[in-house]
Amino acid sequence: MWKNAIQTRTASIVVVMLVAIVPAAIQLPAIRLQNNLETWSSEDDEQARALQRMETFFPKEEPILVSWDTSSLADKRVQRMSCRIALY
Repeated sequence: MWKNAIQTRTASIVVVMLVAIVPAAIQLPAIRLQNNLETWSSEDDEQARALQRMETFFPKEEPILVSWDTSSLADKRVQRMSCRIALY
């Protein structure tokens, strides 16, 4: 008797999960992310202005990643590089 009750409960849980997951899986491809930095910051923000200056040299379609061996955010060269980029 208990075995039948446990199986019925397990089957019910599986059915409820499928009812919840299937519609979500169908809608998943329709999700469009609006992941633009311009929407996160105001126009008078210093970082937004730096982004606009950078985009005059490097189009959005051509991202650039700058790194070097043993680089970290605590590295003093990051600040120097940031200042030199800001001068452009």
